Parts: sequence; C-alpha cells; structure tokens
Amino acid sequence: MCQEVTHFAASAVVQFLFSPVLLHRNMLSTIISVALYVVALSYYHYLNFLGYSALPFLDHTEVRQQFAEE
Repeated sequence: MCQEVTHFAASAVVQFLFSPVLLHRNMLSTIISVALYVVALSYYHYLNFLGYSALPFLDHTEVRQQFAEE
C-alpha cells in the first residue's frame, strides 16, 4: 500500500513540475504528456500483473486457443 502512495505522490509532483511545459500548445508538450500517460498505463498494467501473479489460486492458468490448427 505504501509503495502505491509513494508512486502516486511522485507522479503528482512530476506533473506539477512539468505543468508549465505541458500547458503550451506545441508538439513537444504533446509528446511529453503522451509519454507520461504511456508510463502511467504501463506501470498500472505491470502492478496488475504482479498482483495477479501473487494469487495462489491462479497457479496453472493458460490461454487456450479457440481455433486450433488442423
């Protein structure tokens, strides 16, 4: 729990520090803001992966192909 709060606070500080740059209407500010979203979404999916990997009742799960090769 503490680690998520730390990362949330760090992302808020990064957004605050970059806000003068992000508020401009040019290509650089767009690229930086999209990069921040990509980093946030990647980290979100990574934490979900770690959370589901830690669950003991999900040991032997696998994705099965519906259309097997014949």
